[in-house]
Amino acid sequence: MSEGIQMAIVGLVVVAAALYLLRKYLPRRRIAGGKITQDGVCGSCKRCNSGSCH
Repeated sequence: MSEGIQMAIVGLVVVAAALYLLRKYLPRRRIAGGKITQDGVCGSCKRCNSGSCH
């Protein structure tokens, strides 16, 4: 029984690590002002001002 619990915990840790790495290294898409943009497109502040970067 304790071996099953250990395997479940290890599985959860592996899934959590995989999700962390996916979120960290894959580009994220977000909706800003009705259009989909990628983070980092508009400079360091990551915000577009009426379609132009600042």
